[in-house]
Amino acid sequence: MLTLRDVPSQLLWFTDRPVRSGGSISTANFVRAWRALGFGKQPPNGVIALRHGAKHANALAVELSRPAYNARTRQLKVRVRALRKADSDLARIGRGLDHRLPRRFGDTALFIDAGMLGGSGVSCDSVGELDLYPASVTPQGYVGANGQLLSVYQYQALTGAIGFTFGGSPNSAEVGMPAVSAPAGFAYQVCNDGYFASTSQGDYSGGAQCAAGALNLQATDYLPSGWVPADGRMLSATQAATLYNVIGTSFGGNGQTFAVPNLTAPKGLSWDICVSGLSWHTAPACTVGQLTPFAATTPPSDYLAADGRTASFNSYPELGALLGTDFGGNGISNFGLPNLPGLTTGVSYGVCATGNWPG
Repeated sequence: MLTLRDVPSQLLWFTDRPVRSGGSISTANFVRAWRALGFGKQPPNGVIALRHGAKHANALAVELSRPAYNARTRQLKVRVRALRKADSDLARIGRGLDHRLPRRFGDTALFIDAGMLGGSGVSCDSVGELDLYPASVTPQGYVGANGQLLSVYQYQALTGAIGFTFGGSPNSAEVGMPAVSAPAGFAYQVCNDGYFASTSQGDYSGGAQCAAGALNLQATDYLPSGWVPADGRMLSATQAATLYNVIGTSFGGNGQTFAVPNLTAPKGLSWDICVSGLSWHTAPACTVGQLTPFAATTPPSDYLAADGRTASFNSYPELGALLGTDFGGNGISNFGLPNLPGLTTGVSYGVCATGNWPG
């Protein structure tokens, strides 16, 4: 059993592939989400590194399980099993690892490797789409929608998707990102590490890996296949049956035809709706913490309505670990959900509660 005292209330996380990113998560929420992150079935490896340890007794590779954290005393207890070598990314430490540590020691750092989880990290969906996240979240696979200039060579796929609409030029070898304002406490992120969607060949083009009825801000200089502009247009209920089964005639139509929502987007962007996508039961897993508007009064089952209510840590440990008490809650048994008004009547936001971890 490893016992650490004076443990900080916040833990740092970081990744350097496919892009460098980092952030923090509360220690209590991280421990609470241990099983939800997949560590219950597949205990992570870690390295205990002593700041002032002896030369051959200051770094030990271990397997970690069953953590317990006392926020009042700031004490963390976790079961450890010494490893002969470190797997995954911790193997970089290589020859610096030792076979034992003293029973008592001073300042130390504990590095936990989540690399073996594979699918727990996330890259976004379609390159050039804009997704909304809590401002405290730094999702993997995105860049901020802050109007910044990026290297064309480093962001070739993104450059191909959005062109130079938002600044930059081929001569400068820089590409500009859109600058999009978000409600207080939130931030828009531009998908960089996703799939490159094909160009739409009409209102009923297929191939979109999205949940029918989902709405996205798009920065692409073309319309991705499987999406149509959310501009109030009428569609055939037969040819767009998957979307019709979700929204019906909520926005107009007679049952043979139906209307999509009519939304106004910031300059250079467009609101598009997933029309030839997947049913809610077969749609790909969402990214925990992502806020998505749907042309429906209730979101899919992987989401919770972003209406400011509280949710149970026990029921939604992943989302609780990510949000903490940023949006309210008592921080012990429950946490608060974001509260975002719908874009228009019949369109409401959902926050992804179970799915891929954003880091």
